[in-house]
Amino acid sequence: MNEIKQLIADELEMPVTDLSEDDGWETVETWDSLVHLSILSSLDDMFDGKVSEIEEIAEAKTVREIIQLLVKNGLVS
Repeated sequence: MNEIKQLIADELEMPVTDLSEDDGWETVETWDSLVHLSILSSLDDMFDGKVSEIEEIAEAKTVREIIQLLVKNGLVS
């Protein structure tokens, strides 16, 4: 989970210590649609193309929702 939060924080250009699992599009000023695509693309690279197979991932609006989808789809435990 820490690697995922770090990746998201890096894409948002913010310290991981400032990012909570409740943060998302509505709470982080720099989290716009382009950054969201960048987060998803980086996650897809991290998991060898398996993230793009998760239909609901594009609609995940928070760090928690992203992590829950990764867990649900067996990419993280």
